Formats: sequence, C-alpha cells, structure tokens
Amino acid sequence: MQLAYGLLYLYAMKFLAKKHQDKDIYILGVASMGAMCLSISFFTSPIIVAICRRKSARLAAVLGGLLISLACLFTSFAIQFHQALISYGVVLGIGAGVVRETSTIVLGHYFKRRREFVEMVTQTGIGVGMALFSVLYKEAVGL
Repeated sequence: MQLAYGLLYLYAMKFLAKKHQDKDIYILGVASMGAMCLSISFFTSPIIVAICRRKSARLAAVLGGLLISLACLFTSFAIQFHQALISYGVVLGIGAGVVRETSTIVLGHYFKRRREFVEMVTQTGIGVGMALFSVLYKEAVGL
C-alpha cells in the first residue's frame, strides 16, 4: 500500500485539489503524505522491535493489522487534507511499520534453518504486491 502511493496521489490531485485555494502548497502536501507514511513506518521500526522482544510479536501484528484497517477506513472518509494526512500519513505508517517488523520477527522464529530462502520469497512478494496494488488502486479509483 505504501509503495503504490502514486495512483492515490493522482486521485487526490484530481478530486481533492479542486477544493483547495493554494494549489502549490496542496501539491507539496499531498506528495509529502505518501513520503510521511513510509518514513514513519521505518522510523518506528526500532521501537517496535524492542517492544516485540519484551512482549508478544503476534499481539503486535494483530494490533498493527487493526491499525492499518482503521487507517484505510478513516482515509476513505477523509474530506479535508489534515484528516487524510493524519489517517494515511501517521496511523497507516505506524500500522505498516508494526506489521512489517513483526512479520520479520515471526519469520525468524519459525524458519531458523531456511530463513534466507523464506526472506527471499517475502522480498519477492513486495514487488508482486506493489504491482498488484497499483492495478487494484487504478480499478478501485477509476482513473
């Protein structure tokens, strides 16, 4: 979802920029929303790993999935820029960071001998997911 932000950027510029007075600042804000989501998810990674070592990684993964679901729901109902910035940029970024780091930790626990192969498959899945989400976004938004 984070790496396929380009199509969501086009949607936000096409439909939401009509309501905004200062279009140059709005263009910069919409572009920074996707970057903020990705940077927050990477920034929270060390904190999430430290929490998962002390507590349960499975519980953190469930909470991260819940955060991602709520962020997508809130973003779909956002009609103002600050609502989309908080829900997509911050909440989705935190949820994605939690899910990504807990999945890495759980893979390390379950696949000790074949960890390299499993991580290769999961990294390949990132590219496939980015391609699929781009098509999904295009069909869902209707651009």
